[in-house]
Amino acid sequence: MSLTQDDVLKIMKMLHNSRFNELRLEMDGIKLFLSKKGPSFCEPTAERNLAAPASLTGAGASPAPAAPQSEQAIPEGLVPIRSPMLGVFYRAPKPGERPFVEEGAAVEKGTTLCIIEVMKLYSTITAELSGRIARVCAQDGQMVEYGQPLFLIEPRVD
Repeated sequence: MSLTQDDVLKIMKMLHNSRFNELRLEMDGIKLFLSKKGPSFCEPTAERNLAAPASLTGAGASPAPAAPQSEQAIPEGLVPIRSPMLGVFYRAPKPGERPFVEEGAAVEKGTTLCIIEVMKLYSTITAELSGRIARVCAQDGQMVEYGQPLFLIEPRVD
């Protein structure tokens, strides 16, 4: 038996909606490890350099990268927009186009912030609140983990 792309996405969704933090599955030579635990930091985009997902390991995959050395706490008063899944972070709708948002931009709840690709399926990530983009925490085209901060938003005070 082999796992299809749909199978993996269903498993990821089930884990996301469960009370469990990790899932390890081994069958017919396939090893799958999923984890909800992601880094609890936001670092400047110039320092981001992850080559492979740390929370999804398949048979024959390279080992997970070490945690970045420059971990930073999320500043008080800023709200992180976290990745709801493991995947590749894209700031723009297509290569060469303008990013959805820039640092300093005002956003409304529901404003498209980025796209995350998981196995050629693209999910739009939107702002959960109105405010100003204080920091872009992920680097375009790089792998992000579940729970990893993608943006820091300074909430608008009404």
